[in-house]
Amino acid sequence: MNTDKELSLQALVTGLAAMVPAIFWYAYAVTILWGWFAVPLGVPMIGVAALSFAMWVTLIGLVRPVYPNADNTNRGLLKLVIGGYVMPAVALLVGYAAHSLM
Repeated sequence: MNTDKELSLQALVTGLAAMVPAIFWYAYAVTILWGWFAVPLGVPMIGVAALSFAMWVTLIGLVRPVYPNADNTNRGLLKLVIGGYVMPAVALLVGYAAHSLM
């Protein structure tokens, strides 16, 4: 039987494994959007590596421990999937549509 400590460790490892590609995907989306909308205004281009590092530093300051219980076991994973994978894709689609009309 899994103890609360084992479940917390399992949630931490799973969350980090899902978060790493999400951060790079998010950074890639922001970099593309930056190139489409900010660079034409004379603002310098930013790279995916620099933006990913900045996101990691921000993330370290924002992380709070989550203690799993029966009510929110899948809620954190759902937030990660929507916030980390779906929202950058939607932003790229909307940005591409706006960029195509310019």
